[in-house]
Amino acid sequence: MTEKKPLIMSDYQDMITEKDEYPEFNKTGLQKFFLYSYDSELGWTKKPFTSGFEESRFGVGMFRVNEKGSRFNLEFEKLSAKISIHGDSFAMSRQVNDNETIAYYLSELTNSNVLNWGVGNYGIDQSFLRMKKEFPKNKTDIVVMAFVPEQILRVMSYWKHYLEYGNHFAFKPRFKLENGKLILIPNIMDSEEKYSKLKELISEIKKHDYWYEKKFKKDFGVSYNTDQRMESNLKWRINSFKDKECFETLLGVMKLFKEYSKKQGFKPVIAVLPFKNDITYVEKSSNNFYDSFIEACKNELLTIDLMPNFLNLNEDELNNSFSDETDYGGHYSKKGNKFVANILHKFLKDNNII
Repeated sequence: MTEKKPLIMSDYQDMITEKDEYPEFNKTGLQKFFLYSYDSELGWTKKPFTSGFEESRFGVGMFRVNEKGSRFNLEFEKLSAKISIHGDSFAMSRQVNDNETIAYYLSELTNSNVLNWGVGNYGIDQSFLRMKKEFPKNKTDIVVMAFVPEQILRVMSYWKHYLEYGNHFAFKPRFKLENGKLILIPNIMDSEEKYSKLKELISEIKKHDYWYEKKFKKDFGVSYNTDQRMESNLKWRINSFKDKECFETLLGVMKLFKEYSKKQGFKPVIAVLPFKNDITYVEKSSNNFYDSFIEACKNELLTIDLMPNFLNLNEDELNNSFSDETDYGGHYSKKGNKFVANILHKFLKDNNII
């Protein structure tokens, strides 16, 4: 089964109104979503034996999913697996071919099969839950949790439509901070039938989604073009790293990752992979807006932030590290993924875990 682009990543709406409180789901799109992506626990995932492709300024990138549900890793599939990567679309390495991913280049460097469990548009809460689901069947010595700074927004989301307007199918579980502890709120759309019962479930959805009151309701009637939407998104994540609830929720998921690693006996690693506009903002302001989070993570786990490495690139090198010619940059290009893999490999070697 082949899809042109991830079905939960629709073109986001430029403007929302009160009508978007109860959007009508596109029936054809929803059926394709159920076929390719739907997961009752996680919200969505990459299903075994599916494939797809996405365009970038460098051409068309094709991905395939193997029988396990991880991204196909070509000739390395037959080798033993010592490292697995979980995370979002940057961990998955969208917009490039299967032999141009971070996991593939890291496989070359380690002569092993680096398992790629990344999923497009995932929250790191979903990534953690998927890791718990997959790890017992696919154990590795090292697990890398790789993600973008935007995770500070995604972990607070229960229905992505309230954060990314028009992303109608993307319901997800989330961890909610209550009395200083993280409580798991399961995915409310835990059956396909529930998608027809949105109005019955909406009050519960609003109650558990951080962005409904903070962002969604306040943006009724406000129009954004793509550049304005990306600029707004950057401001939200900068400010959210200063918000105690957002900060503690994201850090709390990292602590859960640490606790699980102790139980399972693997070495946990965090890798933060910045967007292009994260990098240009930090370059201009001389202020890494998520530094305090990195320092907090380093107190808990082996952590690498790729921001300093990208800041050392010249303008052409930076631009060529991304798949799109926009301020946001899209995902890493094959050059960007190879750059990240080399740095990650050196980091793992320097810390004596490979």
